[in-house]
Amino acid sequence: LRPHSSSVFGESQDHRPRRRQNRRAGPARGRPPGRGTRGHDGASRGAEGEGQRGGRGPKTRGAARAPAPADPTRHGPENARGAPTSRGDGPFPGRTNTVIPGHLALPCGSVGTVFGLTCTQLDTLAAKWSDDGLWNDILALARRFWEAEDEGSRRAAWHHLVMAVGNFKRPAGRRLYPESISPLAEGHRVGRRSFVVPGSSHRVTRDDPATWWNWELRHAAVPTRTALFAALWPKDHHVLDWRVRAAVVALTLTTGARRASLPAHIRVEPTTTRGLPSQDNHEYAPIRDMLRDAAKHCKLSLVTVERALYMLTKEKSVGRVPGRTWSQYQQDLLAAAAAA
Repeated sequence: LRPHSSSVFGESQDHRPRRRQNRRAGPARGRPPGRGTRGHDGASRGAEGEGQRGGRGPKTRGAARAPAPADPTRHGPENARGAPTSRGDGPFPGRTNTVIPGHLALPCGSVGTVFGLTCTQLDTLAAKWSDDGLWNDILALARRFWEAEDEGSRRAAWHHLVMAVGNFKRPAGRRLYPESISPLAEGHRVGRRSFVVPGSSHRVTRDDPATWWNWELRHAAVPTRTALFAALWPKDHHVLDWRVRAAVVALTLTTGARRASLPAHIRVEPTTTRGLPSQDNHEYAPIRDMLRDAAKHCKLSLVTVERALYMLTKEKSVGRVPGRTWSQYQQDLLAAAAAA
């Protein structure tokens, strides 16, 4: 997968003044090599509508830029040095990260290791996650969707939920922060096992992967769709973005059965430095199974495990090291977890 920076949901234009770019052929000065046109969801500009703005280097005249060397750290801890990502780093004045009861952090109740990490390390890493309360609002909007009684109300609730998830997937510095609505919700209603997508006849079923992807939602790739599933079924689904994906690939290098359960195209060799291919729908089900098993073993919620892996890739000690192998990346992640 091409290296990338944070993307903008549904936007390919930046209306702020841009610095004048060097028009000569060759890589832009001062930029890490290989900063391509892939968006946060691993989609190319125009195809998924979530491509990055800028960051493509100068325009070339008559000469093509040489391809950048593959570097797994560019699609792992690339933003670990503090650059904005699509989850936020908080805090935002006037908003809180209070959790709607019953669905997020649960006390760690087991010992042992998963992915080479202890249950306590997972719990500690997840506690660092913050999005300034936006996810709580999304859960409240999901509750409204489940409770809508007529088709008009369902369509309106679905529209609000999809737009809120789209806002959640924007880079942190470009998100909108309206007045919070989550305090209006007294807990989160457990959704039904399936629902019909408003405006269509397609039924999405919570535990049937065959129904997850074959319905239209333009400009939404795997991370955005999985965020919708995680909002509707927070105990059973999680967000799968490039950080969680890279962490799972690295941490399962030496785990035998877990590694074998990954799709072949992301079972990288420990000594390689090549990046991951484009994110595929079929990756989500086996990775979800792994995270659910880890949550069950540690007696943690599914979202706690997911957020722990996300935050692990952001640890400053992981950083970005050009030419690092996947095996070295794995060791850096384990060391960062031990020091967290």
